[in-house]
Amino acid sequence: MATGASTAVSALRQDRRTDVKVYGQNGGSEALTAIQAGTMTATAWENSTGEGVQMVAVLQQAIAAGSRWRPRIFVVPGVLVDRTNVKHYL
Repeated sequence: MATGASTAVSALRQDRRTDVKVYGQNGGSEALTAIQAGTMTATAWENSTGEGVQMVAVLQQAIAAGSRWRPRIFVVPGVLVDRTNVKHYL
């Protein structure tokens, strides 16, 4: 979890080190708070609601197609959240 790394980086910052950056994946509330506090650089926020909506739509398509259904890849893009846009995700 990136927030654990963020704690370690806080110790480095006490030694005036600024060369270590912390990035995470999933955009959880702890990560968003850490970005806002400046202890984490960025996270990839996953739109789980959008993923769920897309999954239900694809499931409906698969049921309607029956044996004609062929697997496809569907992408719900993540969003890079950093200090410039974190307020939008809190």
